[in-house]
Amino acid sequence: MEIVLEILKITIPALVVFIAVYFVLKKVLENETEKRMLELKREKANDFTPLRLQAYERLILLLERISPNNMVLRVHKKGMSARFFQLELIKTIRAEYEHNLTQQLYVSSSSWRIVTGAKEEMLKLVSLAASGLEKDATAEDLSAVLIKNTAEVQNLPTKVAIEFLKKEVRKMF
Repeated sequence: MEIVLEILKITIPALVVFIAVYFVLKKVLENETEKRMLELKREKANDFTPLRLQAYERLILLLERISPNNMVLRVHKKGMSARFFQLELIKTIRAEYEHNLTQQLYVSSSSWRIVTGAKEEMLKLVSLAASGLEKDATAEDLSAVLIKNTAEVQNLPTKVAIEFLKKEVRKMF
């Protein structure tokens, strides 16, 4: 009986110490794991930030390129009919947009919606300008109407979208 008591005197405190050490070590290991996860997230964010900035840059470039004033100068060729010029402008807008489709991965959903909306509005603006022209109108006629209509629009969708993207980038920093 005395032997059992002696064994219990040694075993019970050892068991209490073991349980305490177990829980302390468990908490320390959880904290270390959490610290490492935070560190990995920071590293990923540092790797991801340049990609996000490039996406915003590319989207602003897209919006500038589909802005009527810039696009008319770039797409216009001497001797084009208004109808052919309209088709080329629409083709250019769609190609620019499709070329940048993957950028939606790096920007917010609201930014992507704004960019998509601006693209759609530019398509409408081109179609609207062309719809009021005669059948034998030239590309110069369409250019003049398009630039006139653009000047009348107070908040050009491409400019609104560019400002939105700039504000969003400023929030990141």
